[in-house]
Amino acid sequence: MLEAVVAALRLGCDAEFCFVGGSEREIRVLRETPGVDAVERRGEIVFKSRIPRAKLAELLRNYDVGISAIPPDEIYREASPTKLAEYMGCGLAVLATDGIPLQEDFVNRSGAGMVVKFELESLARAICSLCENREQLEIMKERALGFAADELRYSTYLPLMRNLLK
Repeated sequence: MLEAVVAALRLGCDAEFCFVGGSEREIRVLRETPGVDAVERRGEIVFKSRIPRAKLAELLRNYDVGISAIPPDEIYREASPTKLAEYMGCGLAVLATDGIPLQEDFVNRSGAGMVVKFELESLARAICSLCENREQLEIMKERALGFAADELRYSTYLPLMRNLLK
């Protein structure tokens, strides 16, 4: 994912990225990604270590797009897109990767973002596309907030969960 951000910035994408979470050791490993040092020095990428969950929504509201890049491996196929739901609930447009059915469903039904392949080039192009069309981005953000308010509630999924337990 980080490689795709660096690639998008090299393609001329005018954006700033904030990666939140992880220990200092984990962030050091991320900084070893080729090209990260240069874009971090320019302020185009910022790393923040773990923050209290209660402050996450406040932080997310300062951004436009949330990226939920999950590898389409079988082990993740049934992954719950919690991060995606958090982004949408904070009014962020979303960039998600295919291969995670619930994630694809949320983005496709809401119209609040893009679903692309979990590939460097696809992700980089999608990032650039989101950066280039501010008007469309604002529409996606509105759709994300509306979808989260209408659809992303436990009561909506309670019948589905009950059926799974049968």
